[in-house]
Amino acid sequence: MQTLLVAPFLWTLFHFSFVLGTKSVSTSTASSAPASPTSAHMFAWNVVSNMVACQPATVSWLYSPIGTTEMSISITNNNVVQREAPSATAGRRTLSAHAARGVRRGSASASRLRRALGMVDQPITTFLIDPAMRNFTWAAVNVSAGWYILQATFHGASDSHAELSTAFYVDNGTDLSCLSSAASPVPQPSGTSGRATPTRGTSKRPAIIGGVLAGLVVVAGVTTACARYYRRRAARLAAESAVTVYTSTIFPRTAELSSKERREYLTNQLAAVQTQLAALHKTATAAGATVTPVPLTDPPSATPAETDGALRTQNGALQARIRTLEEQLQSQWALGLSDEPPPEYLE
Repeated sequence: MQTLLVAPFLWTLFHFSFVLGTKSVSTSTASSAPASPTSAHMFAWNVVSNMVACQPATVSWLYSPIGTTEMSISITNNNVVQREAPSATAGRRTLSAHAARGVRRGSASASRLRRALGMVDQPITTFLIDPAMRNFTWAAVNVSAGWYILQATFHGASDSHAELSTAFYVDNGTDLSCLSSAASPVPQPSGTSGRATPTRGTSKRPAIIGGVLAGLVVVAGVTTACARYYRRRAARLAAESAVTVYTSTIFPRTAELSSKERREYLTNQLAAVQTQLAALHKTATAAGATVTPVPLTDPPSATPAETDGALRTQNGALQARIRTLEEQLQSQWALGLSDEPPPEYLE
């Protein structure tokens, strides 16, 4: 007798779930089935109205009995057929789960919509809520245009499963500031022609062109400044190198003579003395006198009074002068390492 009374009740629950288009997905099993009559609660989504991006939306559901189970709500387009957006004349009506499954996937517009939308699966409740509230207001619909479903996930000690809503459409409004990233615009059909008119986003081309032009101007300015600097520096160095400093060429005993000039002067002096010495030897030979050269390493020694005594004295003086000039050629002053000439040079 009890079996006969329970059977009509079970048939009524099954028919009620089928009309609303609700399907129950258990997290512990892979099969989809209506809510078990032995579950601790009975849940069914009410028809979800179409939504507008970045605007609030309220969803509601049926729940019985009132219990302590908590749930969370998320939105997803996983396994949801993406079709043309509802036309303006058709109103903002939703598709039932049965009708959504029957939409053909072969249309070109639906394929473009799926590619533009991408995969979406995100929570809309930041914390667990009590299903006994029977409604929830989403502060801002932060998904772009497309077809979605809601998923209510129950978190209980002994029962954890999800309930899916019917498919509904989210339309792009005039304000898309709540979207986390600027997605590619989804074609929207016009109300008269039925053709999709893509909405163009803000173009970044002017900013890119402006940045490139500014960079070129900066590079040109830096290049011009560097070229001017190097030209001026080269001209200044050329002018400085063209100026010849004459430091006492008439009086070579000044300390400002360069090393080359100093050595050249001493070499000339040495050559002149050597010429005088050669002339002395020639004169002595013509007179029939014998002139013995004095070694360069030894100072001139006194010679006895003889016929060629005067010649020998003059020869010794010239030899001493040659030694002095050779020493001066190796001095720090002649090598340019000092500006102080040797004492013998100032005599």
